[in-house]
Amino acid sequence: MLRMARPVPKSEDSPRAGCCFGAFFALFALPFLGFFVWQGYKDIRCFTTYKKATCTILNKQMLQSSSDGSTTYRPEFTFEFVDEYENIIETKGYDNWDVYSSGYSGKKKVLDRYQIGQSYPCWYDPQNPRNAVLERRISWMYLFALIPITFILVGGGLVYSALRRGGRGASPESRALKDWKAKKPKPLQQELKIRPGQVLPIALSRENAKEPGVGCLIFSVVFIAAGIVVYMQWANSLWGLALALCILGTIGTMLCLLTLANRRRLRKVQVEVNAAELIPGQKLECFVSLRGHTELNAVTVSLVCEERATYRRGTDTITDKKRVVDEKLVEETEVQIDPLKPFGLRGQVDLPQNAMHTFKADRNEIAWFLRLDCDIPRWPDSHFSYPLKVAARWKPSVPDAKGS
Repeated sequence: MLRMARPVPKSEDSPRAGCCFGAFFALFALPFLGFFVWQGYKDIRCFTTYKKATCTILNKQMLQSSSDGSTTYRPEFTFEFVDEYENIIETKGYDNWDVYSSGYSGKKKVLDRYQIGQSYPCWYDPQNPRNAVLERRISWMYLFALIPITFILVGGGLVYSALRRGGRGASPESRALKDWKAKKPKPLQQELKIRPGQVLPIALSRENAKEPGVGCLIFSVVFIAAGIVVYMQWANSLWGLALALCILGTIGTMLCLLTLANRRRLRKVQVEVNAAELIPGQKLECFVSLRGHTELNAVTVSLVCEERATYRRGTDTITDKKRVVDEKLVEETEVQIDPLKPFGLRGQVDLPQNAMHTFKADRNEIAWFLRLDCDIPRWPDSHFSYPLKVAARWKPSVPDAKGS
């Protein structure tokens, strides 16, 4: 008896909707970002290729534009100058930003700064001398470029997320195969990023090795620069925003500089153990190598086991930790680290006989790791964690009364 083949069901995770929505986000912001890119190109040319001249103010006025009940302003000057070929050029303008904005008092101060009949410096485009400006500056309105950039990043994230969800396949069989491959346990070397050591067989990788660096430092300096620009352009109305940006940038800069200084003091830290996978009751040996140029009040290596539980409270995700094992392997005081000769220390400890093996689920985890504490005088202390793999010890089953 022949059976009709059932049609393959369509995937519920089709990437088309997510890709279209993300692409709309990105494409919607591209014209606005293009405006700032074009304006940046004009400002770069103004600072690099424009030639300087002396102009005379012929007339000045305040231009107004009204829409939706609000009025915006822009100062405009009529001036003339002599270019490099002795031609008298008469033109209008003020700066490269021919846009209207609010704040009449600020625009009025610009008009009062220039007097009719007086001479002032100006800059003109040698390719088209009628493109001339009275002031060269980096406007605070570049901060609004963060809005289209955010839209583009969100759109790109939506497209990437949709493509990942849609890659599971159209049929339930292929979807199940994809899920199985995703949940397939990784090899131990790949899970712990194990590499061979120099003294002991295994060199461990540090947990959460990402720290604020040069990128965060640049971002913090940009915050400070943005605060200065906002204060210089809108000191009367936006001084609070400028102060907040400067404070955030200063705090971020200090944290980044402290982190970078600590990295320079402890340039390389390597932790090695005698086995990639340990079992309860086994002896754990460790070797720690420190390179840098600093003094340490103390260096401590400890074996730690933590129980971690993750849950949601409202919109927050909270992780509770309970330390069940905290045993010191080795401690050294009054340590002087020489950049030409690494400092090393060794220690050992027996794992508890009834120790629970390493376990990790979606919301629960039993984590074993080596904790390295470096007490640096007059500087923030450094704490590093190096995950360990503790295997389960399986005992043979005890026969019952019938001997089964």
